[in-house]
Amino acid sequence: MMFIPSTAVGFMGWLEEWKVNYKIQSYLIQVHFVLLSNCILMLFEDRYDVLVAQNSSKRKRVIYHLINLIFGCCIILPIYFEKIDNDKERMMISAKYPEMPPRFFEKQTHVVTTQTNLAIILVFIETILMTSQLLYFPIHTIFYLTKKSSQLSEHTREMQLRFVISLILQVCIPVTVLALPIMFNIVVIYLGIHNQIMNNTTLLIMSTHGFFASLCVIYNHEPYRKFTIRLFLCLTNRIEIEKPKSTIIRF
Repeated sequence: MMFIPSTAVGFMGWLEEWKVNYKIQSYLIQVHFVLLSNCILMLFEDRYDVLVAQNSSKRKRVIYHLINLIFGCCIILPIYFEKIDNDKERMMISAKYPEMPPRFFEKQTHVVTTQTNLAIILVFIETILMTSQLLYFPIHTIFYLTKKSSQLSEHTREMQLRFVISLILQVCIPVTVLALPIMFNIVVIYLGIHNQIMNNTTLLIMSTHGFFASLCVIYNHEPYRKFTIRLFLCLTNRIEIEKPKSTIIRF
């Protein structure tokens, strides 16, 4: 549970039950987003390497992705070196935002950092670097596939282009569901606006990214789409068969 615009977070789950330090929990959450962005980058970079770069050096590619991964995991570390008195910081935050819910004062709620501006700057730097790379590879791949090439036949280019576009849609829609609430929260933190209903709504929207990802997979890939339709029809027919038949009595 997040208490924006403060950096207080209410931790729940196994790690909290196992008494794992709250800074480690917060760091693992941020590393999760770093891994997600790097996995998407690898996906687009692989298509670029196969189609445009024509199988470049594997060693260089591994080094490139390792640098991205290590940089993303390390750039956010400075905010965790700060020593924080949680009780004192919670009281200061509650004095500034008196409408904080009761959950804010429970022991599972911790203030991750008081250096809000530093955290925003570090996240902004990582976001700009990853976004620029995530745009570079698919744009160059599409540009290559849309121009005439002697190395690929017309049919192959069309198939590859459809595949790349389907990947972009499959990635962009669920990522947008994640990115927009995150960007909104960053702006809210910067402006210092507190609205707990708004905070909970943004988290609820972010939790639907898996649902939208599944819909994109079903829509973009014909085998999945056909299987889903067949499954739906089978379930519908089974329900119809299991319905009790009415008995008509004639007098």
